[in-house]
Amino acid sequence: MNNHGIGISLALGALVLWSLTPFFLFSPGRRIGPYATNLTRLLVAAAALVVLTIPQYFSDPHHFFPGPAPWLLLTASGVIGLVIGDIYLYRSLFQMGPEYTSLMMTLSPAITAAMSFFLLGETLSPPQLGGMALVLGGVAAATWPKRSSSHPHASWRAAWNGIVSALLQGVGTVLARQAFLRDANLNPFFATTLRVGSGAVALALFALVTGTFVSSLAKSRDSTILPRIVGGAMTGPVIGMLCYITALKYQSAGVVTTITFMSPLLIIPLGTWRYRTQLGRRVIFGGVAALVGVALLGWNS
Repeated sequence: MNNHGIGISLALGALVLWSLTPFFLFSPGRRIGPYATNLTRLLVAAAALVVLTIPQYFSDPHHFFPGPAPWLLLTASGVIGLVIGDIYLYRSLFQMGPEYTSLMMTLSPAITAAMSFFLLGETLSPPQLGGMALVLGGVAAATWPKRSSSHPHASWRAAWNGIVSALLQGVGTVLARQAFLRDANLNPFFATTLRVGSGAVALALFALVTGTFVSSLAKSRDSTILPRIVGGAMTGPVIGMLCYITALKYQSAGVVTTITFMSPLLIIPLGTWRYRTQLGRRVIFGGVAALVGVALLGWNS
């Protein structure tokens, strides 16, 4: 398999893992709040990634640490994408509900592709552009809420939080991709640990300043909550993020983001199976369109 195929495969792996994450974090988020859940999740993930990264260091200690530019890029990527971006994401979820928020987040791949074109000089082939359009259209068709279930507070003013979150996620992705372009030998384990660790440290410092650090961790110590947060950390910012960051080493930021933001198409059927609801025709149609789009994204011409 060439580097192009490796990047596509890793992005699909991140997609699957990130689609499982909300089912681990849904209950903790409702019981202790999204802020405490996110803080604990990132701290657990950062600790796990450090443990996973140590053997990587001893395998090649002389070429493990990159220069200052990748450090700065990955740190900024973690703070912008995992901290500030998630703040706006949670605001959108509370104001608009998950359906509209998922719809707004599908803007992120297009934003990422545009920034990659202007800032990194990355271009997509015509089949890949068509694939991106199919993925975005498929996700939009599947997640666009019915009139009978529209959130009463959905408006362009409320949608602004979702749009800003999508923009920040795109910025975080482009910064991480730029780190690999600056250093082709950058270790993906180190890159992931630095990105997630930077987000965890920034969020922990904010909690310390606001006096919510101890109370947030205390809420997470419940024996029924902590295992779910650990599960969500492993599928999300640990293994899922490793797949995502490594995919950026081999594939353009626009393609990687488009694939990983297909998660609503997996979350919806998983939720249907878990909560015994029924899939509509739009969801099935959107899923098929998105799968065709992914196939086109894998067309490297």
